[in-house]
Amino acid sequence: MSSPVVTSVGSRSDSELPVDGDPNNTKWVMVVNLNPGAVAGGSGGQYFVGEFDGTTFTSESTQGAEDLPAGDVLAGFDNGSFDGWTVSNEPGNHLNGPWGLEPAAGTLPGQNTVTGYVGGGLVNGFYDGDWPIGTLESPAFTVSDDYVNLLVGGGRHPHVAGSQLTNDPPAGTTVFDFELPDGQTLADSGWQITGDFATDPARNPSTNGGEHHLGTKRLNTWEGGPRGDDNVGELLSPAFTLDGDVVSFLIGGGKRTDGTLQAELVIDGAVVRTKTGPESGALNWVSWDVSEFAGEQAQIRIRDEATGGWGHLTFDHVVAGDVEAKLRSDETSVNLVVDGEVVRSATGSNSEHLDWASWDVREFAGQQATVRVVDNNRGGWGHILLDQVMTSDAAAATRLESYDWLDWGRDYYATVSYFGTPDSRTRIMQGWMNNWDYANDIPTAPWRSSMTLPREVKLTETPDGPRLTQKVVSQIDDQLQTDAAQRRSDVTVTGDTALDLSGEVVKVDLTLQPGDADRAGIVVFGDGETGTRIGYDADTERVFVDRRDSGDVDFHPAFVSVEDAPVALSEDGTVTLELYLDRASVELFAAEGRVTITDQVFPRAGADDITAWSEGGTAVIQAITVTPITPTMWKIPAPVEVPGTPTEVTAAATADGATVAWTAPADDGGAPVSEYRVYREGVEAPVATASTTSAAVTGLVSGTSARFAVSAVNSAGEGPKSEWSAAVVVPDGAAFAPAKGVLSHDNGWDTGLADGEYNVTMNLWWGQNATEFRLFENGALLATVPLAYGAFSAQQASVPVSGKSNGTYVYTGELVNSKGVTATTSLKVKVSDASPAKPVLSHDNHDGDGTFTLTANLWWGTNATSYRFLEGDAVIGEGLLTARTPGPQIARLDVVSAAKGKHAYRVEFTNVAGSTVSAPVTVTVRR
Repeated sequence: MSSPVVTSVGSRSDSELPVDGDPNNTKWVMVVNLNPGAVAGGSGGQYFVGEFDGTTFTSESTQGAEDLPAGDVLAGFDNGSFDGWTVSNEPGNHLNGPWGLEPAAGTLPGQNTVTGYVGGGLVNGFYDGDWPIGTLESPAFTVSDDYVNLLVGGGRHPHVAGSQLTNDPPAGTTVFDFELPDGQTLADSGWQITGDFATDPARNPSTNGGEHHLGTKRLNTWEGGPRGDDNVGELLSPAFTLDGDVVSFLIGGGKRTDGTLQAELVIDGAVVRTKTGPESGALNWVSWDVSEFAGEQAQIRIRDEATGGWGHLTFDHVVAGDVEAKLRSDETSVNLVVDGEVVRSATGSNSEHLDWASWDVREFAGQQATVRVVDNNRGGWGHILLDQVMTSDAAAATRLESYDWLDWGRDYYATVSYFGTPDSRTRIMQGWMNNWDYANDIPTAPWRSSMTLPREVKLTETPDGPRLTQKVVSQIDDQLQTDAAQRRSDVTVTGDTALDLSGEVVKVDLTLQPGDADRAGIVVFGDGETGTRIGYDADTERVFVDRRDSGDVDFHPAFVSVEDAPVALSEDGTVTLELYLDRASVELFAAEGRVTITDQVFPRAGADDITAWSEGGTAVIQAITVTPITPTMWKIPAPVEVPGTPTEVTAAATADGATVAWTAPADDGGAPVSEYRVYREGVEAPVATASTTSAAVTGLVSGTSARFAVSAVNSAGEGPKSEWSAAVVVPDGAAFAPAKGVLSHDNGWDTGLADGEYNVTMNLWWGQNATEFRLFENGALLATVPLAYGAFSAQQASVPVSGKSNGTYVYTGELVNSKGVTATTSLKVKVSDASPAKPVLSHDNHDGDGTFTLTANLWWGTNATSYRFLEGDAVIGEGLLTARTPGPQIARLDVVSAAKGKHAYRVEFTNVAGSTVSAPVTVTVRR
């Protein structure tokens, strides 16, 4: 099914501000939040200054010219050929995709309009859409100039160092590949299987679900049981020897950080390594360092306790050896290759607009290099655009730098502005500190990012016209612990230089003189091995935040980055930076607030060192002050826990119930007990509440036997229940214990299907009556039914049972009166038709044009209440069904403009007892 195209226009806010505080000279500011398309990539905010008449905004901001930068063109792709570049299209592709046989003249069929290229041609990897993969490589050239500049567009799928374009396993011993003979189950091969995965062992291993598996079979906990994403259970492998320092495997599927969905390495019963999925259907390589356990016996356990969306794992091909697996790359990239290694890389921004990328190649001067274009992605934005590969003595500025940006970092998006704090003359702005490139993958729990510090924004006159300046609101001054500030001055910086400073939640004021150094600055959140570099590049005259080695950076390939912005040195040769650090973020202000850079970082635990560094010469830190910041959003309250357990619970029978008493818990949890709750055995909700240590329970039927438990409640919640009291019986007049009752059921009487909807009935045909009937299911109390005492007359009680999944259920009962308890007969009920009958899937794509209807029919049997149509593992349509068992049901889905090729579809019918999936149907789209 074709993917929808969503165009993000962004949000907009308008505000009229005075220029340099002059109320007679005001301008309007329009803010546009972009995703993608920001200056640092992905999400960000752009602003315009101008006039607004209530209907139309007229911008007065200027945009720079887009002339070609100076330099020599290595490849312009304008003469109708690739000029000696080695073209590797995917074999067999009917359009010779992805590159075609010659450069594209512009936009290709099915593609959004391509802009930003120069001349009459460009490399366009959209021949036959996003599906085909391949490479394109230039002839070798000698690196002679300082920079290679190039226009790049298309998909944002970065190159990952050390990755592979294939899907080859590492060298070593294949421990499990799951390629079992047909008919042999995972359990047959020695795996221990529990939960939903044991209900039908033939489901394991699976031949469905996931992409980029090896062979035809793998583990898939969605397919491995009857309930899809709601399957729960474990798969535990036979023991194997850790033959080497590394265990590698392919993993895909859902992501959980609470331990409910993960692959585990188990040694002597202890879990020593874990890995969850990437929340993607595609499997990719993961490696565990097991060198400390080399030679020991181990097991692999797949734990799935997760339900709901992405509540499954796919897992394949376990290899033990001494070499880590290489990640399979899904890049759309342009790479500089020297001596066979990728040393520089650029990618698109999920846009059909080409923009300048620039590589500093001075360190490779005199060496041979090639430019290699890679399209190894078949998904959304799975193509790359390239034009005007040039060598130059100067870096080409991105065209985006000709615009005005609220922030030059990666994590300042969806800004809002407001006033009235403290007065209407102050305009405050805040942004969401995140980026949709990686927002769902940041390594935090339970929170996901935060807002930036609130900033006061003003308009200041510049040679280019009025422009925004920003500073943190003045209220921050009240939070600065100036008496605990750390200060250094006139520090000569040569290479790595200690400052004996530290801080996690601090303000840093830095005045830096680069001197004769090429680059210089400070490292924050450092631990001697990792840290975030903040500094100034004297060659490019730019301040920057470098988070490439800032701690946890591997959770998403787009996170590793350097953000920079143009800032000129002051007349005295210094640059002044104001920084706010907050454990997982850096907010930088420079050029008196005209330039800001906001980035998230995820340092190692305890990393709080602040040091200095320089490259290519000596710099001087004229002054640095590190001031702790007191938290502003909350005060840490004294810890409160739920109360302890009440003790000594007693019950005394009354005419219509019981009086329950207890002793208060020894520990109130740090807050007064506000309520006690009294529970009766077999009843879920409390039967009485009290503020003291006794309560009356009324309304019990004569002859009823009951036990009671009590819990205590405070401001933190409800504490644990006490032990049950001794049983008490309400008087009823019986002479001796009840006669023996008989259990029966009506499972399947209504529809002919043993579908898990039935009644269990107790009949006492004659004999001493009971006042209460208790029904147990598999030994657990299911229901308590009061009975009217009638001496020796017949009695009957019926308990409805519903929603049972397939299996055998054993029912026993008890009849109770004041003289004793008598067991009923026992009863077995077999449920075999609880899950929906198997639907049959068909299609009408007879003309092969990609527009067709999928039809699912359930002809007869247990009905479903909902359905989902699936393409691979992706849900492409879903809805509700009305159950009228055993009548027929039907569901349809219209598919429009499916891509060329083969598409495998299934339908899943679901009710409360489980899910049933149809046999797959393959639809071939030819045109």
